[in-house]
Amino acid sequence: MAKVPAWRSPAARPPTIGPPPPEPPLSRFNRFAVLTLRALRAVVPKDRRRAVLYGVPATNDGIRALLPAVARRGMRCVVISETSDEAERVRVQLGGSVDLIIRRRRSVGAMWQVARAGAVFFTHELYALPPSPRQLMVNLWHGEFTKIIGLWNSTRGCASTYATATSRLGVAFRSAEFGLSPQQVLVVGDPRNDLMLQTSKDAARQELGLPAERRVLLWLPTYRMWPDQRSGPPAPTASDLAAIDGWLAQRNLLLVLKAHPLAPPQPDLVSTENIRILADDADHPVSVARLLAASDGLITDFSSTWCDYLLLDRPIWIHCPDYADLARHGHMLLLPVDRWLPGPLSTTIDELTAAIDAELTGTERAWRERRAWLLDVLHEHKSGSAAERLLDAIDMPTGPSGGPGA
Repeated sequence: MAKVPAWRSPAARPPTIGPPPPEPPLSRFNRFAVLTLRALRAVVPKDRRRAVLYGVPATNDGIRALLPAVARRGMRCVVISETSDEAERVRVQLGGSVDLIIRRRRSVGAMWQVARAGAVFFTHELYALPPSPRQLMVNLWHGEFTKIIGLWNSTRGCASTYATATSRLGVAFRSAEFGLSPQQVLVVGDPRNDLMLQTSKDAARQELGLPAERRVLLWLPTYRMWPDQRSGPPAPTASDLAAIDGWLAQRNLLLVLKAHPLAPPQPDLVSTENIRILADDADHPVSVARLLAASDGLITDFSSTWCDYLLLDRPIWIHCPDYADLARHGHMLLLPVDRWLPGPLSTTIDELTAAIDAELTGTERAWRERRAWLLDVLHEHKSGSAAERLLDAIDMPTGPSGGPGA
């Protein structure tokens, strides 16, 4: 893949498509931050060997994968956290492998680090900053193809110099979602998938405390928050889990359920011998990449995790009780959906268990060919080196940094 110059003059940078996105409504702090940073970025010299990384949470899989790759290039690594408590967790979880500068987002120190950084990498929008010809801004985002985001979801964009994608189809989506030129979207893969592909099933299970002798099904429902509906029904419900507990035991299956971080809590969901409910603990956030690596099959709905999971070539089941409502309201992007699904679609628990039985007993083989086709269409790269490909593509400098700085 040909390199693209990272430090362009304003005339050389590809233009965005159409008019720039309207300014989103800002909180008082964000309004102050944007105005301050715009002024600082215009006059403060940029340190090409200083990179800022920001994600929600700060230790998400995309940041975890990119941080050591950036550090190996001799860059000073600055991680922006949301709170002081999260900053301390970053030090504990990530500070052992690389030198870090950690700043709270709502602090002058964080804004100063962003103003002087040569590169800013983010999985979620940071300060609603506009792009700058003097600073490289890279949008890693955190999902592919399955949900409406960015300009399709509202009037809100996410400005960047570059964004990442997994395929040429992904380039079209990213361009439309964030108002970018196709030349600004780099087909390098998603860095968060590096952890999934570089972790063996046995190692992941040992780390997560999952038994080696049982088949593990991972259930990852996404959240449902849309402009035209406040929230959708949770899936699965407590009654759903009660209905399949005995079925799981008969087949020696362990079901691991992890709710989306933005989903409302469901206190009525309880772990059993056959069902393990996981939640992000403040001190130990669960790595979705390692959960995917540890599992034998994935149950989800329209979460982007099924796109990631194609890289593992393992069974996928799409369980979406509210599928008809979502399709009617235009929340499905890959249409007609029956041509794009990586596994059978179910809307009831009985349909789901029947589909799992068909796969596990070897009576259903058609979906394997569908997954192979989707893998080729949705993933140009199949190896776990997306972080390195990204840094190569933007011509990130290499060599000693002279220490983490301040």
